[in-house]
Amino acid sequence: MSMPEFAGAGLQNNASVPTHVGLFAVFAPTEPPAFNYRNRPISSFGLSRRASNALTRAGISTAGDVVQWTVRDLRTLPGFGPASVIAVQSVLGAMGLSLREAELIFGR
Repeated sequence: MSMPEFAGAGLQNNASVPTHVGLFAVFAPTEPPAFNYRNRPISSFGLSRRASNALTRAGISTAGDVVQWTVRDLRTLPGFGPASVIAVQSVLGAMGLSLREAELIFGR
């Protein structure tokens, strides 16, 4: 038995591909949509005014910016204490993100 000539016709850009399971056809998207938390502004973190101002002065405006910093880096910012670091880590953790790990540098 040969395949009809129209089999597969009409599928463009692989928008969704039907997969037949028993009597039912399941349409699976080729790429699931994902929410990008890295674009979330730090103003939505609920930080203290002092901590928000310290991040803003350092040029940090989004979650994507702050994840490039280590705990040690953040602690060097004036007005950014241990409580601020914990608050940032908590908010990032809820988004599935974290601060950058400190790099170990060994001398020769």
